Amino acid sequence: MAHPDGLLMTGGSDFNVKLWDIEVRNEVAAMAGHGHGVTALAALPGDSGRLVSGSGDSTVKVWDVADRCEVATLLGHAAAITALAFLPDGRLVSASADRMVKVWNMDTFTEVASMCRLVLALAPLPGTAGLIASGADDAAIKIWGADLQSTVAELRGHYDWVSALSALPSGHLASGSRDKTIKIWDLESGRDIATLHGHTGWVTALAPLPATSMRGDRLSSGSLDTTIRVWDLEAATEIVCLRGHGLGVTALSMLLLGDSMMMAMGSRDKVVRVWVHTQSQLGLKPQPRSARPLKALAPGVTVVTAAARGILAGGDLRLK
Repeated sequence: MAHPDGLLMTGGSDFNVKLWDIEVRNEVAAMAGHGHGVTALAALPGDSGRLVSGSGDSTVKVWDVADRCEVATLLGHAAAITALAFLPDGRLVSASADRMVKVWNMDTFTEVASMCRLVLALAPLPGTAGLIASGADDAAIKIWGADLQSTVAELRGHYDWVSALSALPSGHLASGSRDKTIKIWDLESGRDIATLHGHTGWVTALAPLPATSMRGDRLSSGSLDTTIRVWDLEAATEIVCLRGHGLGVTALSMLLLGDSMMMAMGSRDKVVRVWVHTQSQLGLKPQPRSARPLKALAPGVTVVTAAARGILAGGDLRLK
């Protein structure tokens, strides 16, 4: 969803969290403080106007979007942050390459729980009692209780790293993997009800299309094969394949600005592209907007996706 001011927030290898005005294609602000590239973004639920960022410097920073300033730094991890997500009660979950997952009280900015597991992706599950899904290098998806101490379910079907997760409006869960497939899961039965084939590279990012934009669930996916694909989940078929990036896609985000639906994506080719929805082909037309290669991409103050593992190349900032 879009911020009321029409802002897009990005994090990349220049160490900064940047705010962009999509309509005029201008950088609004750059919030500095990390000592390494930004690898994940998430936004505090509600209208707090606060954003959190994770970095290769092993820290998580809390930012006030309105004042464009750092509020707090969360210390405790010993390696790059791989994923961030908020629980419905406002607590933050952070995962790191140090194989630790931590839960933070955002009122006191203190750690309240932790567990040992390498997690590459996180997705809160709306409509549940604070359950959260995690994807890891063992090809399993685990569903955790809000305390992160108990496993409610384990979903198996992928045969390589699970690196992207997204809760769908239908209540199902989508997962993307290094095995080049996307799976749709029924959480009540624990079964995968569809497997989407089409990508020829690692699936790195997932973002559902807004439920109001068309009938049925639609899902967008990005891959290191350089394509973005949009799927009809009811028919389990690909609707359109979007090309234009020269290197792998690493982040996806859906935005609603007025009556327009936009898809923003970051890539290793040092370009952020924004595609505008039209009624013709689904349809999505490219609007060239370029910037540093993104390791995390979020619309407004609400994160839709965060995809990166601290492995992307840098590049000079350019805005056209």
